[in-house]
This record gives sequence, C-alpha cells and structure tokens, in this order.
Amino acid sequence: MLKLLSRKLCPFLSLAVATVGCGKKLTEPKTQPVQVVENQELPTTISIELNTSVSAKAQFKIPQNGWFNLPEKLIVNDGSAIGKEVEISYNVDAEIEEDYEFVCTYTSTGSSSELQLSTCKDSYGGNFGNVMGNVFPMDEGKLIEVRLTTPSSKDLVLNAIYSVVWK
Repeated sequence: MLKLLSRKLCPFLSLAVATVGCGKKLTEPKTQPVQVVENQELPTTISIELNTSVSAKAQFKIPQNGWFNLPEKLIVNDGSAIGKEVEISYNVDAEIEEDYEFVCTYTSTGSSSELQLSTCKDSYGGNFGNVMGNVFPMDEGKLIEVRLTTPSSKDLVLNAIYSVVWK
C-alpha cells in the first residue's frame, strides 16, 4: 500500500517542489508598451536630364501628387558649367507654357562640374528665401521644366536629382 501511495503522491510532490522552486521568488515577465509603426513610404529618387545637344529644355511630367526636395546643385555630366545659368520651373501647366507655381535659378560658381541654387521665386516674382531642407508639393499631371537660360551651348549635359515622397 505504501508503494501504491508513493506512486500516486510522488508526481504531486515533485510538482509542488517545482512550483515553490528552492525559495526563489517568481516574477512576472516585464512588459513593454506596444510600438505602433506607421506605414511610411520610402523616398524615391528622380533624375531629370538636360542635354543641350538635343534641346535647350527638358520636361518631366509628374505621375502623381508628391512632396519634392529641391536639389541644392545640378550635376554636370558632360561639358562645363562655367558661365551657365539654368532655370527650373515647377508645377508648370502643360497647356499654358508660362503658367507655373515657382521657378528656381541655378548659376555657375566657378566649378565646371556643378551649378548651385541661387534663388527661388514664385510666379509673381516674390523671393522664397532659403528653400533647402523644405519639401514642396507637386501636382499630378503638371510638369517640371529644366531649361538653359544662357546663350545656347551644345556641350552641356546635366542632371537635377530629386528625393520624392509620393502622396
């Protein structure tokens, strides 16, 4: 009978000992607040190339609404930037060529490999001031137009590179 009783009690006794666990205090696991991660779109890089051997202007049609970071400089891939000036018009109406929201001018600073942003003005001529670090909304169906404003030069290829977050 003792043998039968020990077979039945042993499992219960070992469970009781395991629960007490050598005098250690049982603690509940620490919980952390749930972190909510919003679904954010990563920026897209867009490059608009102006090749003056083809045309004195280049256009990019905006495929959907987005937030654009304006480039601080334009990179010259071929030719020389010295003595050159380029204007980039934003949110240009495709139907009315001179209808735009604002325009930025990039000028030569002595480097043959780049043009630096010098000014940005709205369509009424008001100066925007320092635009670096700001994002600007661009509208679906509108254009970004890059054009050489200095006398024609057949030896210039440059890129305007944008970081865009689509809406």
